[in-house]
Amino acid sequence: MKYFFLFFLICLSGSAFSEVHDVGKISGVVSDKETGEPVDFAAVLIVELNQTTPTRSDGSFLFTEVPIGTYTLKVYRVGYHSDSRIIKVTPHEALTVNFSIEKLYRSTQTINVESDRDFSEIKVIPDQVFSGKDLRQMLGKTIAETLNNEAGLSQRSMGPAPARPVARGLSGDRLLILEDGGRTGDLSATSADHALTIDPMTAERIEIIRGPESIIYGSNTLGGVINVIREQIPLENYPHFHGSLSGQAESVNKGGSGGLSLTGPVGFLQTHLDGSYRKAGNMETPTGTLENTGIETRNFSNGWNWHFGEGHIGASAGYFESFYGIPGGFVGGHKNGVDIEIRRRQYEVKGIYHLPWVWLTKLEFNTAHINYYHLELEKGGLSGAEFGLLTNTVSLNGFHQKLGFFDRGRFGVWFENRDYASAKLTFTPNSFENTFSGHLFEEINWYPFTFQLSFRYDNKTVSPKNESVSKRIGNIRERNFQNVSGGFGSIYLITQNWTAGTNLIRSFKAPGIEELYSNGPHLAAYSFEIGNPDISEETGFGIEVFVKHLDEFGKTELTFFRNQIQGFIFPVNTGRLNSKLPYLYDYQYAGVNALMTGAELTWDYVLPVNLRISGNVSYVQGELTDSKNPLPYMPPLSGKLKSQYQFDHSDLGLMVRAAAKQNRLGEFEQSTNGYVVFDLFAQIHFTNEDYLHTLDFTVENMLNTEYRNHLSRVKSIIPEPGRNFKLLYKFFF
Repeated sequence: MKYFFLFFLICLSGSAFSEVHDVGKISGVVSDKETGEPVDFAAVLIVELNQTTPTRSDGSFLFTEVPIGTYTLKVYRVGYHSDSRIIKVTPHEALTVNFSIEKLYRSTQTINVESDRDFSEIKVIPDQVFSGKDLRQMLGKTIAETLNNEAGLSQRSMGPAPARPVARGLSGDRLLILEDGGRTGDLSATSADHALTIDPMTAERIEIIRGPESIIYGSNTLGGVINVIREQIPLENYPHFHGSLSGQAESVNKGGSGGLSLTGPVGFLQTHLDGSYRKAGNMETPTGTLENTGIETRNFSNGWNWHFGEGHIGASAGYFESFYGIPGGFVGGHKNGVDIEIRRRQYEVKGIYHLPWVWLTKLEFNTAHINYYHLELEKGGLSGAEFGLLTNTVSLNGFHQKLGFFDRGRFGVWFENRDYASAKLTFTPNSFENTFSGHLFEEINWYPFTFQLSFRYDNKTVSPKNESVSKRIGNIRERNFQNVSGGFGSIYLITQNWTAGTNLIRSFKAPGIEELYSNGPHLAAYSFEIGNPDISEETGFGIEVFVKHLDEFGKTELTFFRNQIQGFIFPVNTGRLNSKLPYLYDYQYAGVNALMTGAELTWDYVLPVNLRISGNVSYVQGELTDSKNPLPYMPPLSGKLKSQYQFDHSDLGLMVRAAAKQNRLGEFEQSTNGYVVFDLFAQIHFTNEDYLHTLDFTVENMLNTEYRNHLSRVKSIIPEPGRNFKLLYKFFF
C-alpha cells in the first residue's frame, strides 16, 4: 500500500502545481440518420488539435480540457458518410454537438479518412468489438452463450449456467477473460462446473484481443483475451447523467432478467452505478424438461472518480452472487444433481496521471482485492465441496507516444497473490500463489507496414501451507516456475482495401494449485480429481496468417492458425472407477505435447437493397503429437449465416447455425451428430423526445431441433435448448 500512497501524493502534487488554462468541454451524440439508433465506436476528431475519441454504446462522446478557440469537429465510421461541423469552444462551458450520419447503402465510391492517433490515450486496439444492436441481438444468459456463434468461438458447458467460452479449441486459462481489463478472481477456468462471475446484461461492449498485444494481460493467451467492458470506474468527465434500463424474458426456461446502468456527475465527482438480476427455471429441451438447470444471479457495482489537473483517481466496489444447478443421472453424477452457490466481492482503486514527456505520457496504477466463495451441495443438503479464494493484484503501467522508431508503446509490472482454501470432501491442501511479471509492448508504423512487438517475463511460486507426501499424488511441496513469453505481428497494407498480416506468439503457462495438488471427489464435475505435483510448465508457439478486405459496403477476413504446445496440461480420464467412490472416474492431470490447427472465414456486407449478409465458418483440429490420437473436446466444423433486412427504424433477420458431425474423438469421448438450427429475429428502434427505445425479439431454434454441444461434459443427457422466444427491451436516457 505504501506505493499507492506515494502515487497518490504525486498525483496531488501534480494537481497543485499544474498550470490553469481557459478550457471548455465538447459533448454530444452520434446517431443513425434513418433509424435514430446510436452509432457506437464512431471516431470523433478535433482536426486542429488532432484529438480523437470513440463514441460509446449509447452514441455519446466527450472531450474535456479543450482550449478555447474555433475548431473543425469531424465524425466518421466505416459504412457511413462522414460529417463535420465548425464549432467554437468558450471558457468553462460544455458545448453540445450532435451528429446524425447516413449509411452508405447507395454510395459508389470509397471514402478514405486518414489521421494521426493520439497514442497516449490508446491502451489496446481490439481485433473485434461487439456492442450496440449487434450485442443486444447476441445477448444470452452468460458471456459464453452471447459469443457462442462468433468465428472461432464455442462454449464449454455442464448446463446453462456454468458455461465458459472456448477459442480455437483452447479453454480454461488459455483464454483469458477479463472485466474492465482486470482478472475476475473466480475459479471458472479450473473446472467445467464453475460459472464465470460476469453477467452480460450490463456490459457496454465486449472486446476480443489477439496477437502480440494480448501478452500485456497474461503470458498464456494463445486463445486470446475476452475483455468485458462495464466501466465500473467512470474514466470520463460527463456533464450530465446518462444511462440505460434493460429487461429480458425468454420462454425456454420461463426466465427473466433486468439491468440498470447510470453514469454522471455528483458535485466534483463522477459516479457509475449498475446492477442486474436474473432468474430462470429448468431448461426445456426437445426431449422434455431438464431438471436442476435453474439459475438465480444478482450483480451490483458502484464506482466513483475524481478528476484533478493532470489526472484522475477512482474506486469501485462490486458484489456478485449466483445459485445454479448441475444436472445428474448418469455414471459419475449425483442421481439428483448438485446445487452450487458462488459469491464474489470486489474492490478496486485505479489512478491515471498524465505527464508532459514524449517517452512517458501517462502512468496508470491499479490495485484490486477479490473475495470469492464457492459451495457445492448435493440434493438433501449434504455439502460435497467448498472453496475460498482471496486474490490481490497490483499493477503499474507507463505509456509513451512516438519515441524513435516506435509510434506507441507501454510497459509495466504486475503482481498477484492468491490465497486458496478447500474443505468438505475435497482434500486439496490450502495453498498460496504469488506471481510477478513485467511486460513491454511497442508498435512501429512504417507505411505500408505496421509492426508490433511484445515481451513478458513471469515468475510464479505455488506453496502449500503444509508440505506432505500423498500416496495417491506424490510429494506435495513448493514449486517455482519462471519463463518468458512474447509476440511479433506484422500488417501489410496491400491496397486501400486489402490487408495481409501474420502474428507469432510464444506462450507460457505455469501449473496452478488445482493442477498440482487436487486430491478428492468433485461430484459437480463428475470426476475424482488427482493432481500431479511433479508436472512441468507448459509452453506454446502459435502462428496465424490472415488477409482482410474492407470497403464501404463491408468486410471479409480469412485466417489460418497453428498452435503447438509442449507439456499441454489437462485432466486425463484414466478410465478407472475410483475405489473410494465406485461410480466416479479418476481424472489425473498430465502434461503432453499437442498441436491445434485450423481456419476461420468471416464476412459482413450491406448490399444496396438495404440487405445485410454476414456469417462465418470455423474449423480446428487437435491431436496429441506423440501418439497422434485426437485431443478430446475439440469443436467440430461449424458456422452461421445471417441475413438482415433493414427498414426504417427496424430490422428483420434470419440466422442459420450449423455444425458437422464430430467423430475425431479422444479416449472415452462420445461423438455428436451434425445439426442445422434456424433463428428468427427482429429489432425495432424508436425515439420519444430525447430518449431512445429498442426492442429485440428472437425465436431461437424455430423448428425445436434436438442437437448436442460436443464441448458439453454432459451431452449424453443434455440436448441443447428447444424452441425459445426471447424479448429484450432497452431504454436509453
